[in-house]
Amino acid sequence: MRGLLAIALLICACDTGDHSGTLGLPTSVPTASRSAGATPSATGRPSASAPSTTLPATPTPSAGASANPSGGPTRTQVGSPTPTANPNDVTPPYVVSMSATQQTLTVVFSEPMRSRLACGATGAATGPFGTIDNQATSPYHSADRALDETLQTATQATIGSDCASVTLVFGISAAAGTFAVTVSSVQDLSGNTIDATRNAGQVTIRDEGPPIVLRADASGDSISVTFSEPMLQVGEGSGVTLSGNYRLDGNPAPITNITCTDGGCRGVRLSLTPGSIVPGRTYTLRVANVVDRAGVALRPDPTSVSVLAR
Repeated sequence: MRGLLAIALLICACDTGDHSGTLGLPTSVPTASRSAGATPSATGRPSASAPSTTLPATPTPSAGASANPSGGPTRTQVGSPTPTANPNDVTPPYVVSMSATQQTLTVVFSEPMRSRLACGATGAATGPFGTIDNQATSPYHSADRALDETLQTATQATIGSDCASVTLVFGISAAAGTFAVTVSSVQDLSGNTIDATRNAGQVTIRDEGPPIVLRADASGDSISVTFSEPMLQVGEGSGVTLSGNYRLDGNPAPITNITCTDGGCRGVRLSLTPGSIVPGRTYTLRVANVVDRAGVALRPDPTSVSVLAR
Protein backbone atom coordinates (compact mmCIF):
# COMPACT_ATOMS: atom_id res chain seq x y z
CA MET A 1 0.00 0.00 0.00
CA ARG A 2 2.78 2.38 0.95
CA GLY A 3 4.53 1.57 -2.34
CA LEU A 4 1.52 2.54 -4.42
CA LEU A 5 1.18 5.86 -2.53
CA ALA A 6 4.84 6.77 -3.16
CA ILE A 7 4.48 6.11 -6.88
CA ALA A 8 1.37 8.29 -7.03
CA LEU A 9 3.12 11.21 -5.29
CA LEU A 10 6.08 10.98 -7.64
CA ILE A 11 3.78 11.16 -10.70
CA CYS A 12 1.96 14.32 -9.34
CA ALA A 13 5.22 16.14 -8.58
CA CYS A 14 6.48 15.65 -12.10
CA ASP A 15 3.26 16.83 -13.81
CA THR A 16 3.84 20.67 -13.73
CA GLY A 17 1.67 21.60 -16.76
CA ASP A 18 4.72 22.40 -18.91
CA HIS A 19 5.47 19.34 -20.95
CA SER A 20 8.47 20.72 -22.77
CA GLY A 21 12.03 20.02 -21.76
CA THR A 22 13.58 17.01 -20.16
CA LEU A 23 12.00 15.35 -17.22
CA GLY A 24 13.59 16.54 -13.97
CA LEU A 25 15.59 19.46 -15.65
CA PRO A 26 14.74 23.19 -15.60
CA THR A 27 12.67 24.34 -18.55
CA SER A 28 14.19 27.06 -20.74
CA VAL A 29 11.86 30.12 -21.15
CA PRO A 30 12.56 32.28 -24.24
CA THR A 31 13.33 35.97 -23.47
CA ALA A 32 11.38 38.60 -25.39
CA SER A 33 13.63 40.59 -27.73
CA ARG A 34 14.02 44.34 -26.88
CA SER A 35 12.93 46.86 -29.38
CA ALA A 36 14.98 49.99 -29.87
CA GLY A 37 14.31 52.39 -27.06
CA ALA A 38 12.69 49.86 -24.71
CA THR A 39 13.76 50.05 -21.07
CA PRO A 40 14.01 46.88 -19.06
CA SER A 41 11.79 46.79 -15.97
CA ALA A 42 12.73 45.59 -12.51
CA THR A 43 11.09 42.25 -13.33
CA GLY A 44 13.27 41.80 -16.37
CA ARG A 45 10.40 42.45 -18.77
CA PRO A 46 10.52 45.34 -21.25
CA SER A 47 8.37 48.30 -20.28
CA ALA A 48 6.24 50.15 -22.82
CA SER A 49 8.24 52.91 -24.52
CA ALA A 50 6.89 56.24 -25.89
CA PRO A 51 6.45 56.37 -29.63
CA SER A 52 9.45 57.96 -31.38
CA THR A 53 9.00 61.39 -33.05
CA THR A 54 10.76 62.38 -36.30
CA LEU A 55 11.72 66.10 -36.40
CA PRO A 56 11.36 67.92 -39.74
CA ALA A 57 14.57 68.89 -41.46
CA THR A 58 15.59 72.55 -41.12
CA PRO A 59 15.02 74.34 -44.45
CA THR A 60 18.10 75.69 -46.17
CA PRO A 61 17.81 79.22 -47.61
CA SER A 62 17.67 79.20 -51.36
CA ALA A 63 20.34 80.88 -53.46
CA GLY A 64 20.04 84.66 -53.43
CA ALA A 65 18.20 84.78 -50.10
CA SER A 66 19.68 85.46 -46.70
CA ALA A 67 18.41 84.45 -43.29
CA ASN A 68 15.77 86.71 -41.78
CA PRO A 69 15.03 86.64 -38.01
CA SER A 70 11.34 86.97 -38.78
CA GLY A 71 11.41 83.67 -40.64
CA GLY A 72 11.12 84.71 -44.27
CA PRO A 73 13.88 85.17 -46.85
CA THR A 74 15.38 88.63 -47.28
CA ARG A 75 16.37 89.81 -50.76
CA THR A 76 18.28 92.94 -51.62
CA GLN A 77 16.45 94.99 -54.21
CA VAL A 78 17.06 98.24 -56.02
CA GLY A 79 13.77 99.97 -55.38
CA SER A 80 10.41 98.45 -54.49
CA PRO A 81 7.35 97.49 -56.51
CA THR A 82 5.22 100.45 -57.51
CA PRO A 83 2.01 100.72 -55.45
CA THR A 84 -1.17 99.64 -57.21
CA ALA A 85 -3.28 102.33 -58.86
CA ASN A 86 -6.73 102.97 -57.44
CA PRO A 87 -9.28 103.09 -60.29
CA ASN A 88 -11.71 104.97 -58.04
CA ASP A 89 -9.21 107.77 -57.32
CA VAL A 90 -10.28 110.99 -59.04
CA THR A 91 -8.57 113.46 -56.68
CA PRO A 92 -5.60 115.28 -58.26
CA PRO A 93 -2.30 115.16 -56.37
CA TYR A 94 -0.62 118.31 -55.06
CA VAL A 95 2.73 119.54 -53.78
CA VAL A 96 3.22 119.11 -50.03
CA SER A 97 6.70 120.62 -49.66
CA MET A 98 9.95 121.49 -51.43
CA SER A 99 13.59 121.94 -50.48
CA ALA A 100 16.72 122.63 -52.50
CA THR A 101 20.49 123.03 -52.52
CA GLN A 102 22.69 124.45 -55.25
CA GLN A 103 22.80 120.95 -56.79
CA THR A 104 19.47 119.30 -55.85
CA LEU A 105 15.72 119.78 -55.62
CA THR A 106 13.40 117.61 -53.50
CA VAL A 107 9.63 117.67 -54.02
CA VAL A 108 7.15 115.83 -51.79
CA PHE A 109 3.72 115.05 -53.21
CA SER A 110 0.43 114.18 -51.51
CA GLU A 111 0.37 110.60 -52.83
CA PRO A 112 2.37 108.07 -54.90
CA MET A 113 3.22 109.43 -58.34
CA ARG A 114 4.13 108.02 -61.75
CA SER A 115 7.86 107.45 -62.31
CA ARG A 116 10.09 105.39 -64.58
CA LEU A 117 12.23 104.34 -61.64
CA ALA A 118 10.86 102.01 -58.96
CA CYS A 119 9.99 103.29 -55.50
CA GLY A 120 13.19 103.83 -53.53
CA ALA A 121 15.43 103.56 -56.61
CA THR A 122 18.06 105.95 -57.99
CA GLY A 123 18.92 106.32 -61.65
CA ALA A 124 18.96 108.55 -64.71
CA ALA A 125 16.19 111.14 -64.91
CA THR A 126 14.78 109.76 -68.16
CA GLY A 127 11.12 109.13 -67.33
CA PRO A 128 8.43 109.74 -69.98
CA PHE A 129 6.00 112.64 -70.00
CA GLY A 130 3.86 112.75 -66.85
CA THR A 131 6.46 111.16 -64.57
CA ILE A 132 8.25 112.92 -61.71
CA ASP A 133 11.68 111.74 -62.93
CA ASN A 134 11.31 113.31 -66.38
CA GLN A 135 14.14 115.55 -67.60
CA ALA A 136 13.48 115.74 -71.34
CA THR A 137 10.32 117.82 -70.86
CA SER A 138 11.09 118.88 -67.31
CA PRO A 139 7.97 119.61 -65.27
CA TYR A 140 9.91 121.84 -62.84
CA HIS A 141 10.17 125.59 -63.53
CA SER A 142 11.06 128.89 -61.90
CA ALA A 143 10.51 132.50 -62.91
CA ASP A 144 14.17 133.11 -62.09
CA ARG A 145 16.06 132.47 -65.32
CA ALA A 146 19.18 131.15 -63.61
CA LEU A 147 17.28 128.65 -61.48
CA ASP A 148 15.05 127.65 -64.41
CA GLU A 149 18.14 126.78 -66.44
CA THR A 150 19.38 124.64 -63.57
CA LEU A 151 16.04 122.83 -63.29
CA GLN A 152 16.28 121.77 -66.94
CA THR A 153 19.61 119.96 -66.42
CA ALA A 154 18.57 117.11 -64.12
CA THR A 155 20.89 114.14 -64.62
CA GLN A 156 19.81 111.85 -61.79
CA ALA A 157 16.67 111.14 -59.79
CA THR A 158 15.93 109.32 -56.55
CA ILE A 159 12.32 108.22 -56.00
CA GLY A 160 11.00 108.07 -52.42
CA SER A 161 10.29 104.67 -50.87
CA ASP A 162 6.54 105.29 -51.27
CA CYS A 163 6.81 106.90 -54.74
CA ALA A 164 5.47 110.15 -53.27
CA SER A 165 8.68 112.19 -53.56
CA VAL A 166 11.61 112.80 -55.87
CA THR A 167 15.10 114.27 -55.44
CA LEU A 168 16.74 115.57 -58.61
CA VAL A 169 20.47 116.17 -59.09
CA PHE A 170 21.42 118.90 -61.58
CA GLY A 171 24.23 119.28 -64.08
CA ILE A 172 24.86 122.96 -63.27
CA SER A 173 24.71 124.74 -59.93
CA ALA A 174 21.78 126.93 -58.95
CA ALA A 175 22.08 130.44 -57.62
CA ALA A 176 21.70 131.10 -53.90
CA GLY A 177 18.52 132.85 -52.77
CA THR A 178 14.80 132.30 -52.25
CA PHE A 179 12.74 131.24 -55.25
CA ALA A 180 9.32 129.92 -56.24
CA VAL A 181 9.22 126.61 -58.14
CA THR A 182 6.17 125.26 -59.98
CA VAL A 183 5.42 121.70 -61.06
CA SER A 184 3.30 120.82 -64.08
CA SER A 185 2.06 117.77 -66.03
CA VAL A 186 3.07 115.10 -63.48
CA GLN A 187 0.45 112.47 -62.64
CA ASP A 188 -0.46 110.15 -59.80
CA LEU A 189 -0.76 106.40 -60.30
CA SER A 190 -4.42 106.72 -61.32
CA GLY A 191 -3.57 109.21 -64.08
CA ASN A 192 -4.76 112.36 -62.31
CA THR A 193 -2.69 115.42 -63.27
CA ILE A 194 -1.32 117.60 -60.49
CA ASP A 195 -3.71 120.20 -59.06
CA ALA A 196 -3.00 123.47 -60.87
CA THR A 197 -3.87 125.47 -57.75
CA ARG A 198 -1.50 123.57 -55.45
CA ASN A 199 1.47 122.85 -57.68
CA ALA A 200 4.05 125.33 -56.37
CA GLY A 201 6.43 125.76 -53.47
CA GLN A 202 9.16 128.06 -52.21
CA VAL A 203 12.77 127.05 -51.76
CA THR A 204 15.62 128.84 -50.01
CA ILE A 205 19.00 127.85 -51.45
CA ARG A 206 22.03 128.47 -49.26
CA ASP A 207 25.31 129.48 -50.87
CA GLU A 208 27.68 126.53 -50.48
CA GLY A 209 31.01 128.11 -51.36
CA PRO A 210 32.84 130.69 -53.47
CA PRO A 211 32.68 130.64 -57.27
CA ILE A 212 35.66 129.60 -59.37
CA VAL A 213 36.67 129.96 -63.00
CA LEU A 214 36.13 126.61 -64.70
CA ARG A 215 37.71 127.44 -68.04
CA ALA A 216 38.47 130.12 -70.62
CA ASP A 217 38.55 129.70 -74.40
CA ALA A 218 39.57 132.09 -77.18
CA SER A 219 38.18 132.00 -80.70
CA GLY A 220 38.39 134.72 -83.33
CA ASP A 221 38.21 138.07 -81.59
CA SER A 222 36.54 136.93 -78.38
CA ILE A 223 37.29 135.11 -75.13
CA SER A 224 34.65 133.04 -73.32
CA VAL A 225 34.89 132.55 -69.54
CA THR A 226 32.89 129.91 -67.66
CA PHE A 227 32.21 130.15 -63.91
CA SER A 228 31.03 127.41 -61.54
CA GLU A 229 27.73 129.10 -60.66
CA PRO A 230 25.52 132.08 -61.56
CA MET A 231 27.39 135.36 -61.17
CA LEU A 232 26.43 138.93 -60.37
CA GLN A 233 26.21 140.79 -63.68
CA VAL A 234 26.56 144.41 -62.62
CA GLY A 235 27.25 145.95 -59.23
CA GLU A 236 29.68 148.46 -57.71
CA GLY A 237 32.71 147.17 -59.53
CA SER A 238 31.95 143.50 -58.82
CA GLY A 239 29.91 142.47 -61.85
CA VAL A 240 31.18 140.01 -64.45
CA THR A 241 30.02 142.37 -67.21
CA LEU A 242 32.41 145.16 -66.13
CA SER A 243 35.44 145.33 -68.45
CA GLY A 244 37.72 146.68 -65.71
CA ASN A 245 37.69 143.26 -64.02
CA TYR A 246 39.69 141.60 -66.84
CA ARG A 247 43.34 141.96 -67.87
CA LEU A 248 45.14 140.26 -70.74
CA ASP A 249 48.88 139.59 -70.37
CA GLY A 250 49.03 142.13 -67.56
CA ASN A 251 47.36 144.92 -69.51
CA PRO A 252 43.73 146.14 -69.54
CA ALA A 253 41.89 143.76 -71.87
CA PRO A 254 40.89 145.48 -75.15
CA ILE A 255 37.21 144.71 -74.54
CA THR A 256 34.52 146.30 -76.70
CA ASN A 257 31.55 144.46 -75.18
CA ILE A 258 30.71 141.81 -72.54
CA THR A 259 27.59 139.61 -72.77
CA CYS A 260 26.25 136.79 -70.61
CA THR A 261 25.95 133.54 -72.54
CA ASP A 262 23.16 132.11 -70.33
CA GLY A 263 20.37 133.33 -68.07
CA GLY A 264 22.39 132.94 -64.89
CA CYS A 265 25.51 134.60 -66.32
CA ARG A 266 27.58 131.52 -65.53
CA GLY A 267 29.39 132.29 -68.74
CA VAL A 268 30.47 135.56 -70.33
CA ARG A 269 31.85 136.42 -73.77
CA LEU A 270 34.48 139.14 -73.90
CA SER A 271 34.37 140.74 -77.37
CA LEU A 272 37.80 142.22 -78.18
CA THR A 273 39.11 144.80 -80.60
CA PRO A 274 39.66 142.98 -83.93
CA GLY A 275 43.22 141.71 -84.27
CA SER A 276 43.90 141.90 -80.53
CA ILE A 277 44.77 138.20 -80.28
CA VAL A 278 46.73 136.05 -82.71
CA PRO A 279 45.67 132.45 -83.42
CA GLY A 280 48.13 129.92 -82.05
CA ARG A 281 49.42 132.19 -79.31
CA THR A 282 48.77 131.56 -75.61
CA TYR A 283 47.64 134.47 -73.43
CA THR A 284 47.14 134.92 -69.70
CA LEU A 285 43.70 136.19 -68.72
CA ARG A 286 43.34 137.69 -65.24
CA VAL A 287 39.89 137.87 -63.64
CA ALA A 288 39.39 139.86 -60.42
CA ASN A 289 36.73 141.45 -58.17
CA VAL A 290 33.78 139.41 -59.51
CA VAL A 291 31.26 137.81 -57.13
CA ASP A 292 28.41 135.30 -57.30
CA ARG A 293 24.78 136.30 -56.80
CA ALA A 294 25.12 135.87 -53.04
CA GLY A 295 28.01 138.38 -53.03
CA VAL A 296 30.71 135.75 -52.39
CA ALA A 297 33.99 136.66 -54.07
CA LEU A 298 35.82 134.59 -56.65
CA ARG A 299 38.43 132.15 -55.29
CA PRO A 300 41.25 132.81 -55.72
CA ASP A 301 40.81 136.51 -56.28
CA PRO A 302 42.34 137.33 -58.68
CA THR A 303 42.36 134.17 -60.81
CA SER A 304 44.70 133.80 -63.79
CA VAL A 305 44.15 131.25 -66.56
CA SER A 306 46.03 130.43 -69.75
CA VAL A 307 44.11 130.90 -73.02
CA LEU A 308 45.17 129.47 -76.36
CA ALA A 309 43.85 131.58 -79.24
CA ARG A 310 42.37 129.53 -82.08
